[in-house]
Amino acid sequence: MTREGEPPVCFRRARASFLAVPATIPSITGDFKAWHRGRPRFAFWAIALDPPAVRQAIAAALPLFEGKLLPDWRRQPHVTLTLCGFPSAAPRQPQDWGPAELEDALRRLSLSKRTPFTLQIGGVGSFTTAPFLEIHDPEGALLPLREALGRRPDDMEDSEYTPHLTLGLYGGVWPTQTLSERMGAMHRRHPLPIPVESISLMSYEARDICGPLSTHGSWDLRRGIWSGLDPDPFRAPAHDRGSPG
Repeated sequence: MTREGEPPVCFRRARASFLAVPATIPSITGDFKAWHRGRPRFAFWAIALDPPAVRQAIAAALPLFEGKLLPDWRRQPHVTLTLCGFPSAAPRQPQDWGPAELEDALRRLSLSKRTPFTLQIGGVGSFTTAPFLEIHDPEGALLPLREALGRRPDDMEDSEYTPHLTLGLYGGVWPTQTLSERMGAMHRRHPLPIPVESISLMSYEARDICGPLSTHGSWDLRRGIWSGLDPDPFRAPAHDRGSPG
């Protein structure tokens, strides 16, 4: 059981792991060709979180990490649910993700009959590579959603699921103890409620670890309806069509 005012156990474990190493691990920008193998985008299921209250919470937390993050973070606020892979109309490489898998996920979502719920923004935490806002799940809605979406056999999520909103990526080596003390000063006694009405299929450009997200469609939790949007995740960009596989 979690006592009132105490963060869920996953965040206490994340803090212990963070303090178990002396310093943060910096991220580097670059074109990770060995990973993406020429595939342009990587897709995942997520909850978009962009109301004014979330923006205010982000703005309040960022000064804790001034000068310590990569400067070009452009990801929209979101909570990752599950990873999909590299969208491909004809999957053939490891971590490819095709139309049949999207249809299967939508079928399972329909059968699960998940409904709207409320998340909460808690305090500030950190992994060794990135600081975040804690996302609390008082209604226990996230695990059933993740189970409905399914996990791939080669899913890279091999650690405990810790729902969070990433604030950026560390750009240098900084003492974890000092950062932890600064984060502790921003403890949120009363978590901020955030209603969730839909989940989204999103993707990012595989060559840009800080780049903006595209939304390819959303599942309406109240009506149980999928609304697909442009761009089609399985349609290659014009400059990539016809290129050798």
